[in-house]
Amino acid sequence: MTKPAALSIEAISTIGSGLTRPESVHYWDGQLFSCDAVGAVAVTSQNKPARFLCSPGALPAGVRPNGITRRRDGTIIFANVGQAGGVWQIDNAGGVRPLIEEVDGVRLPSTNFVYADREDRIWICVSNTAEDCHDPEFRFDRHSPSGFVAMVDARGNGRIVADRISWTNECRIDASGNAFYVNETIGRRLLRFDLAADGELSNRTALTEFGNGSWPDGMEIDSAGAIWVTSPISNRVIKVLPDGEQILIVEDADGRSVQTAEQAFDANDFRRSHFYEATSKTLRHITSITFDSEHTEAYLGSLKNDAIYRFPIAGLV
Repeated sequence: MTKPAALSIEAISTIGSGLTRPESVHYWDGQLFSCDAVGAVAVTSQNKPARFLCSPGALPAGVRPNGITRRRDGTIIFANVGQAGGVWQIDNAGGVRPLIEEVDGVRLPSTNFVYADREDRIWICVSNTAEDCHDPEFRFDRHSPSGFVAMVDARGNGRIVADRISWTNECRIDASGNAFYVNETIGRRLLRFDLAADGELSNRTALTEFGNGSWPDGMEIDSAGAIWVTSPISNRVIKVLPDGEQILIVEDADGRSVQTAEQAFDANDFRRSHFYEATSKTLRHITSITFDSEHTEAYLGSLKNDAIYRFPIAGLV
């Protein structure tokens, strides 16, 4: 990125406290929801302790909530990035149970993200199928992509709709309902597909490719159709216009951490530890983004902070 950021790091504040790995953050009906490694999903309000949808510590072994979404009936489901994998559901009593464990006869391994669209179809993003992808020293081999996107319709029929993605991450459908977007983290691309009425994806293209220090993770689409993308390590928020142009919104990068990661990436020795061990001044490994209903504020999830970041976006949309 060559142009200065639109916002200074001093524009960032926090909301909430007591969160554990709030990697995926969403704004629904005036409230902030985030995944939580202890309480499954946390509800955060200003100046109030977080409320957890599950009793802290009650999650089964092998369950680690990551991406979260809400279905039309209000049910919250989450992608299980833990060893048990799959998509799980939270019931009204705070219990969790598997919802989708396989698609197309393929067992869902560690699952990164899940997204329910307005037709109540469930889009499932599996980043990598390797058994050891949880290991802190797992190597992201960008020459052997095994990530995929699966879709389960409202009747429960599912199939894999895109594959050979180099670390599938967050996805969204645009306002028209005709375009599907997904971040390819290790491929360093924001992918766009044409979306058919039956959920088929076609015409895979790279809307934009990211350069030095940027590995696209989370995304959100604003009211003007631009896609806002987060990048850990460099702690960047990048606004991608419909034509693929990139605008740097905010950045909190440590040059040494970026250089170390870049050298490893160039040598195809890029590892999970590069994401977790990168240093910065304020932002701690940002991973996701959401907007309030008026699109005046943005909120950021992260791998390491115990609160949610917030910053003003009025005039930037």
